[in-house]
Amino acid sequence: MKKIIFSGLFMSLTSMVFGEFEGTNITKIKELDNISNPKLIIDAKYSKAYTNIWMNVYVNESMKEINAYDYSKQMEIRVRKVFDSNFEASLNVDRKFEYLNIRKFSNAYEFSNYNGNLRIARWGESYDITGNVKDENGKYKYINLTVFKRFSDEFSFAINTGGLNIYFDKYSVNGNFDETVYSKKIVSYIISMVLTVEADNMGDKTRPEDKN
Repeated sequence: MKKIIFSGLFMSLTSMVFGEFEGTNITKIKELDNISNPKLIIDAKYSKAYTNIWMNVYVNESMKEINAYDYSKQMEIRVRKVFDSNFEASLNVDRKFEYLNIRKFSNAYEFSNYNGNLRIARWGESYDITGNVKDENGKYKYINLTVFKRFSDEFSFAINTGGLNIYFDKYSVNGNFDETVYSKKIVSYIISMVLTVEADNMGDKTRPEDKN
């Protein structure tokens, strides 16, 4: 008898609680005044649109040229060392081409054109990338991040910052990025600067910190 009464009471309470939330849109949960636990409040506007990339890398050491591509994401970057202090880069993002003339100044590499400017400079075994460049919509994005050295070879680097996680090896560039923070075009600019460093140091057994 007690079990029957308890079961009926439990079902009644369950129906009351369900009735309170039935028909409530999840995007309006944060508007309810009777939620005592703030961790239950959900902000439906917050979402991260992370995009995964895996770029195959072709290295031509004799020509000091690196070609990285992920055709599934319509991204291709080619960097070639022309002279001791001059590099040419071509970007193909969503079938839109752009050419960069990257110059070397002491321990830094830099390009500047109608889409902005970007600079990568050595700091110990790491590199800092700074500058302002335009995204696909013509809006400027300020860049200030660090490229960390992973291993002793000239191809291994990593970028880990809010919205951007990219890993560089001799035969691949892979990781993910939040397109609400870094667009594909912006990511391509950043990758091209790191590939420029790789192309310059390609086959050079001198440690970067020992140069100059």
